[in-house]
Amino acid sequence: MRSLLIVVVALSLGAGATFAQIPTRTTPILPPLRLHDSAVVDCMQMWDSGTHMTKQEWSRTCKRVQTRLDSLDVEAIMPKTKTQR
Repeated sequence: MRSLLIVVVALSLGAGATFAQIPTRTTPILPPLRLHDSAVVDCMQMWDSGTHMTKQEWSRTCKRVQTRLDSLDVEAIMPKTKTQR
């Protein structure tokens, strides 16, 4: 019983270090213009002939929405946590 307790405590102490590791980034960080263009291309790939918009209208909408998202200041609208104050 005592050895089981020692094993459980040892595993519990090691689990915290495992969860503290920083995940690695799988996608490369792109410059803002390339990131913008990439998002517009992704949006354009969602268009099909069954939508209520022409491809040209869809393209203008993708660009307009992405420009608004790019200029959105997320930091200003997110509530601050105790560690950020």
